Amino acid sequence: MADANDKDKDQKIDTPIPGAGSEDLEGLKKNRDTILAEKKGLQAENAKLLKKIEAAETKTLEEQNKYKELYEKETEKTKALTAKLETNTRMSAFNKAAAVAGMDAEYSEIFFPQAEFDDSGVLQNSEALFAKLKETKPALFSSPQKISTDPAKPTVFKPGEHIYSREEIRNMPPEEYKKNRETIQAQECAGWNYGEK
Repeated sequence: MADANDKDKDQKIDTPIPGAGSEDLEGLKKNRDTILAEKKGLQAENAKLLKKIEAAETKTLEEQNKYKELYEKETEKTKALTAKLETNTRMSAFNKAAAVAGMDAEYSEIFFPQAEFDDSGVLQNSEALFAKLKETKPALFSSPQKISTDPAKPTVFKPGEHIYSREEIRNMPPEEYKKNRETIQAQECAGWNYGEK
């Protein structure tokens, strides 16, 4: 029985398939080779496309990082400008309060760090600060008799007199300021700039 089955198998192998001649087999091989070549071509194109996609993604990430860096820089600039604006607004409020108190404008900037502001930027306890400064440093505040209004007796600064610097005026004891007030005021009226000719 085994021999009969083997013969049947051999017969089946050797038996030509109807409609499948050697020409058809060659055609199938060519089709297979064409399909394999197309597959290799598609794989190569796919690899190229994947490289392009990877390059595009890398470029996109670089641009995103660039824009992120620009955004962070602009945010820092905005914060700095906001802080500067807040400081300038507070300085302006302090200068106005100093002018009302009679402090010479050139000195208000020096005492600005001593000012207190609430969270909304409103100046607090300015009266107490200026009252204390008037007691301890009266030379910083304008006097109503700063300039002579009498044309017959103008306040005149004589070029040979000592020119006081801002530092000297600021640190001058009240008695010395009173003693030299006319000279200091005359020097201001003459346009002498505190120790600079």
